[in-house]
Formats: sequence, structure tokens, C-alpha cells
Amino acid sequence: MAGLPGSELTRRSEQARHLRGLIDEIPYLQDLGVSAVELLPVFAFDEQDGPPGLGNYWGHQPLSFFAPHDGTRSDPLGALDEFRDMVKALHCAGIEVILDVVYNHTTEGNQDGPTICFRGLANETYYILAEDKSRYADYTIS
Repeated sequence: MAGLPGSELTRRSEQARHLRGLIDEIPYLQDLGVSAVELLPVFAFDEQDGPPGLGNYWGHQPLSFFAPHDGTRSDPLGALDEFRDMVKALHCAGIEVILDVVYNHTTEGNQDGPTICFRGLANETYYILAEDKSRYADYTIS
């Protein structure tokens, strides 16, 4: 929510940084003529997995595809309700919700990365392994 360029949204309140706070901003979005919002990954991601000295602002290193990210919710126990309420409120206001999802890589990186989630559960299911199964297939090498 804080990424809306040049808006009051980035300065209004801590609540505006959460999904529930976006509901309060619907009149502002309507005044701007916004017809759709795109939410960067809303699932759990590693905030530290970014360039040195920078955080992972975009959230493109998922930890779990089905768990809401801690930083987007104001109530950890009501995360699903909060997300559902936000989507319903935006839809009722005539604003579409687009979810930006990342399924082609995770925060575990390559075979040298940390084992955090998918690798430990079912490595061969979640990742394409090289023929010898000791490393991940890399289709970027020519």
C-alpha cells in the first residue's frame, strides 16, 4: 500500500500500510479514477532476500504461496478475514483486484540456497532437478 507513488497513502497512517487500511483509502482511489489495484505478492516472502543494503520491497522471493505476508496484515489471527474483507470492499466499490504472483522461483534460490520450505518438503516436486538430481536444472545457460 505504501508503494502508490506521490499519494497521501504513503503518509496517512501506519494502518494504511495494511490490507485493512486500504479499505479506508477506497474513496481516495475512486477520486483518482482508479478502476483496479495490483497487489504485489501478498503471500509470505523473505523481506531480507534482496540486494545488499536493500530489503525485498517487491516480495518476489516467496516462502509460502498460501500464507499471507506478515507485513500486510494488522491482525495476525485475522489475516484471511482481513484479506477477504479488503477484496470484497474493493469489488463493492467497482475496483478490480489483480494479484501479482510469482511461482517460478522461491527464496530458497538454487541448490546452494537455504532450505526453508519447499526443498525440505518435496524437493523433486517443487523444483526441476538436473539429471543427476544433485542440483537444479538451469535453462539460462547456453
